[in-house]
Amino acid sequence: MLETLRRAISEGELAPGQRLDPASIALQLRCSRMPVRDAIKELEAEGLVVSYPSRGTEVSRLERSDIEQIFGIRLALEKVALERAVFRMGEEDHGALHDLLLRMDEPSDLKSWLALNEAFHSHIAQASGWPRLVTQIERERRNIDRYVRVRVRVDGHEQPQREHWELYQACVERDAARACSILERHLNRTAQLLSDEGVSP
Repeated sequence: MLETLRRAISEGELAPGQRLDPASIALQLRCSRMPVRDAIKELEAEGLVVSYPSRGTEVSRLERSDIEQIFGIRLALEKVALERAVFRMGEEDHGALHDLLLRMDEPSDLKSWLALNEAFHSHIAQASGWPRLVTQIERERRNIDRYVRVRVRVDGHEQPQREHWELYQACVERDAARACSILERHLNRTAQLLSDEGVSP
C-alpha cells in the first residue's frame, strides 16, 4: 500500500495538490481504509503529502526554497555516504555499477532509465555500510524524484549519464575527493535546472 502510493506520487500519477481520499483509494485498491490511512500518515512524515484541517490531505507541492533545502541536505548526506563507500567497495561493487551504467547507456524508456539511475545511486549509498544514513538519503530522494523525472524528460539524460561514468571512475580509482566533487556538480546541476525552469511536474 505504502509503496503503491509512493510510486504513484513519484511517477506523477498523483499530482501536486491532488486530494487523497482514503475511502476512494481503498475502494480502488480493494482494501480496507486502515492501511490506506496508515500509508498516508507515513507519506506525510516523509513530506510527500500534507494535511489541512479545512480540505483534507493533498500531495505536497515543492517551492524553489524546498528544492534548495532538499538538494542541500541530499548533498551533505550523500557526500558522507560516498566518502565511506569509495574505500569500502570492491570489485563486485564496481562490476555492479559498471553493469548498471552500461544498461543506462542503451536506448530505453524514461521510466527504465530513472529506475536504473536510482539503483546506481542507491548502490553507492548502501556501500557506505550505514543503513540509517541510507534511509535518510532515500527519504530526501523520494521527495524530489517526481520533479527530477520531468526535467530528465525535457533535458535528456546524456549529461547526467556522463557524470555517472565520471563518478564511477573516481570510485574505481578510490579518489574520494574527486568523487565528491563530481557528485556535488551532478546534484547542483539538477537543482539549478529545477530552480531555473520551474518545479511544477
